[in-house]
Amino acid sequence: MHAAGTLLGRSGTFAAALAGPRRQVLAWAGLWVGVVLVTGCPDQPEVVVAPPSSQRPAAAAGSMVPAATHETKLPAAHLATPEPTPDPALDPSPKVADMPPVATDPRAVPPGTPTAIAKVFQRLPVAIHDGPPLGGIGATGIHVDKIWLGTSYEKDGCASETGRFSLARDSQVNVCFRVVHSRQEEAVEVEWVKDGAAFRRRAVNIPDIHAYRSRAYLVLRREYIGAWQARVLSADAVVLASVDFTVTE
Repeated sequence: MHAAGTLLGRSGTFAAALAGPRRQVLAWAGLWVGVVLVTGCPDQPEVVVAPPSSQRPAAAAGSMVPAATHETKLPAAHLATPEPTPDPALDPSPKVADMPPVATDPRAVPPGTPTAIAKVFQRLPVAIHDGPPLGGIGATGIHVDKIWLGTSYEKDGCASETGRFSLARDSQVNVCFRVVHSRQEEAVEVEWVKDGAAFRRRAVNIPDIHAYRSRAYLVLRREYIGAWQARVLSADAVVLASVDFTVTE
């Protein structure tokens, strides 16, 4: 009996001895399990949720507080200042839709041109410097695509362009124009009109070339003060082009 008690006592001691390491083993196993649960699966990043500021523990002196890792960026359109919408009533500049169309085709037929003349006109060859007719078209297809005024005349045409001439400064009015027609010699007339009434005419020969630049001039006198117009007429009395000017003291 005593031997049995001794053996039981020894068995209890041995069991206790075994129990101590077992608890340590289980404790270490639990610790490793906890580490694995926290740091496992590298494909899923750790999400850190910061508690409210009222529940955060005070940082110890000298310790570093990690910065916030979550940042929300607003789109550029949200940050940009929107442009104000212009008020059409306050914008006096003319709109493209309000402007009359300007012909750029050198063979654009002016409104009111008879069909037969339009066909002759459109059969004319087109040179690189040709422009659309400024006025009507003569029976032969003849037309003027440029006209201008100047106080003097040089090799390239009228110089010192202006629409206002002064007796005290200028001696004559020069009108220059460019005629386009078929290759046949013909003539046009330059008509000077003062205050709405025909004043004088002068014939100008146009040689048999595609385009020809010519000039006419009016010597100024005191009785010429007033409003004027210079017109270029075809042989069949069509106004091919015109330009207005004034003569002052």
